[in-house]
Amino acid sequence: MEAKTTQQLVKDTNYRARLLGGLSQVLLHEGFRKLTPARILMAAGESPNSNKIRQLFGSLDRLMMAFIKESPGWYQLNQILTLPASNTEAPNKQTLQSRLKQLYHAYYQFFMASAEMRELLYFGLTKPRNKLKILFTIAREEALTPLLSQVDQLYGHQAPSIKAQIGSILGASHIIVYHTYYNGSPFCGLDIRNPTDYAVLMGGAEWLMIEGDYVSLRHEEFAGR
Repeated sequence: MEAKTTQQLVKDTNYRARLLGGLSQVLLHEGFRKLTPARILMAAGESPNSNKIRQLFGSLDRLMMAFIKESPGWYQLNQILTLPASNTEAPNKQTLQSRLKQLYHAYYQFFMASAEMRELLYFGLTKPRNKLKILFTIAREEALTPLLSQVDQLYGHQAPSIKAQIGSILGASHIIVYHTYYNGSPFCGLDIRNPTDYAVLMGGAEWLMIEGDYVSLRHEEFAGR
């Protein structure tokens, strides 16, 4: 296969940006139910029969995943999750809890601050057998690896209970955001669009972190039942 010329690479970069922009336009103005390759191509100024999505991204699911990973919200999550290369300080539970607190807030804001991300969340939750949620899960687990390694290091054999706590809080965010923004209904009496209710939710997550050491001590007891 011949290497692409500089002109071809520039053209591909422009096409790529237009397709990402077309995806954004469909999500914002038509919603996830209208999310088809033809709609995205037309929003990007391309023929609906063009094969540019497959050429540049491989599939519609991978186009959506590229949109997610290049978003400001994903960048912020990575900033929290990625340990600085120059950080030689030994991890401790206090700094870990501080990072978890930042993570929970950033993960909720990832969806709450972006209508496009909420539409992609609805797509992942309501479309059966779609590959986007698989790609998102893989990317999220890769991003979480440094933090989860710290959990293993600090909690040893009690780490699974801490990971269960993290998983419960992050996993619940999908359902809470879905109920609040898509159904327009509170979840367990909380409407996270209300700053007071959102503060209560984050306070609950912080309480779980503070109680984490106690919960981890009960792990063996529950596991033995």
